[in-house]
Amino acid sequence: MIRWIVLVAGLVGAVGVALGAYAAHGLEESLVERGLSPEVVAKKLNTCDIAVRYHLLHAAALLALAAAPSNWAPKRRSLSAIFFLFGLGMFCGILYAQSMGTLVGLNLVVPFGGLSFILGWLCLATCAAAPAAQQQN
Repeated sequence: MIRWIVLVAGLVGAVGVALGAYAAHGLEESLVERGLSPEVVAKKLNTCDIAVRYHLLHAAALLALAAAPSNWAPKRRSLSAIFFLFGLGMFCGILYAQSMGTLVGLNLVVPFGGLSFILGWLCLATCAAAPAAQQQN
């Protein structure tokens, strides 16, 4: 087990739950207080919901990655975790900023976060697909 991934998975999961709780119990009121139209409020809530879903899904993926068999390539597992973390920052982070704040722009960063998630999953797949002789890479 790669301990740093477990630590990060726990922290990522805790932050995801906290942001999800805020989105469910305080975000709408905050957005309405700012005088945003109902359409804009609904769009921001939906954007935040997407961010929370991807955030928590990848927290679980990080935990599963850490719990993978010890003979799975540790460097590839670490690389997969790093891609997931970049995805969390670029995809979820920008979506959170857009939904909770006044951030506009940076829409071009979000697809790179999605690509980072995809690369993390593909890297994870190579861990299982690598021949036993190469599992230490």
